[in-house]
Amino acid sequence: QNLAGLISKMATTDDRKVTVSGIEGIWSGQLRLDHVVLEDRAGPWLVARKVALDWSPAALLSRNFNADRIAAERIELARLPHASQTPSQGGSTSLPVS
Repeated sequence: QNLAGLISKMATTDDRKVTVSGIEGIWSGQLRLDHVVLEDRAGPWLVARKVALDWSPAALLSRNFNADRIAAERIELARLPHASQTPSQGGSTSLPVS
């Protein structure tokens, strides 16, 4: 399994699917993604193309995601996401964002 597939799998839950493809520069601090698709139980609701992040890979060591800049060449918002079917519980894989 490639890195994009691993990230997609880690970010996916029963109520949310995340698909990431075309990763470049993961450890350089200048991450580039060909596209990111967010889905809920009703299907895709957001597609972001040519995503660029200036981020700190070292922050992951403390289970944080820290980005100075996030940009996308194109964002397609089909609709707002549907609410989660299950209440949020402890032990999730969410990372604090700063």
